[in-house]
Amino acid sequence: GTSLSWPVGSDNVAVTDYVVYRSMVSGFVPSAAQQVAVVQQAQFTEVVLASGSYYYRVVARDAAGNVGAPSPEAAVTVSDVTPPTVPSAVTLTVTGSTVGVDWTASTDDRAVSGYDVYRSATSGFLPSDSTLIGSPAATTFSNAAVPAGTWFYRVVAKDASGNRSAASVEVAATVAAQTVVTSLIPTEDSYANQGAASSNYGLTSTLFSRGTSGYVSYLRFSLPAAPAGTSLTSAVLRLHTTTDLSSGSTEAHTVQVSPETWTETGLTWQNRPALSGAPLGTIVAGTVVNTSYDTALTASGLISLLGAPASLGVTNTGTDSLSFWSRQASTALRPQLILTFSPTPSG
Repeated sequence: GTSLSWPVGSDNVAVTDYVVYRSMVSGFVPSAAQQVAVVQQAQFTEVVLASGSYYYRVVARDAAGNVGAPSPEAAVTVSDVTPPTVPSAVTLTVTGSTVGVDWTASTDDRAVSGYDVYRSATSGFLPSDSTLIGSPAATTFSNAAVPAGTWFYRVVAKDASGNRSAASVEVAATVAAQTVVTSLIPTEDSYANQGAASSNYGLTSTLFSRGTSGYVSYLRFSLPAAPAGTSLTSAVLRLHTTTDLSSGSTEAHTVQVSPETWTETGLTWQNRPALSGAPLGTIVAGTVVNTSYDTALTASGLISLLGAPASLGVTNTGTDSLSFWSRQASTALRPQLILTFSPTPSG
């Protein structure tokens, strides 16, 4: 605490009490707003003050209400070295991929200014900057978008002077895998034209597929790895036919995996990679111009390609061409590969 004492004042009758004033500004003039106490003895103690510098002045007063001149200013510097108590009763609530953290408030000889919340995948961890996930002022914290798995949490209380409590008891929560749907646009696309075997069409806004005379389109996507606890269960290729009146096709066009031996600005008919293997899917309904078509692909054919660039080729064996927008078109018209990752069944 902060203790003050001063010589007893004198008066032609008697001093009845003393008015104590406090400010955090040196050289202050006492006013009602700065009054902190009225005492009868020539001493005063304040038990709790935040850290900082404080300035006091005292005025003597008699029974008639007459006051003396303010005393000279006395300065006191308060240091806080006492940490808050350890947060207790930490509880976790899992809702989807969000973990709610709640605890009982800590106490401090002055005031708790806030808390730091830590999370780790390792039991018995020590809180550090690398595991700090939030610093709320209240006794609750919402940790959103937590990856699937078991996570360990600890909470530390702190005060305005930088004193910190010991970490709370560790508590654990298990977040189940969630279904994740990811929509990808090509990182590169182009088509090869048999009628102009040495030409490149990497910067055009339209892609083509036809057997005779041949067109083969190539689309490269950067496939993500499967999120923890999930497996790829669905893959859909979405193509949007152009506004050209001949863009639709009454024929089936196949989607196959392509070797990664082409580039957007280097592909020609002459150097096009051969498409082999079983088709991943068949475009069977692309007959209407300026229309979006979804083609289901065999998800198992893409699983080994996850986590890396992968290319798809679109072609057919007939004479009715299919034309659709490339990645150079406006966002809503670009090709998309839509992947669905579902939680992997346990056991």
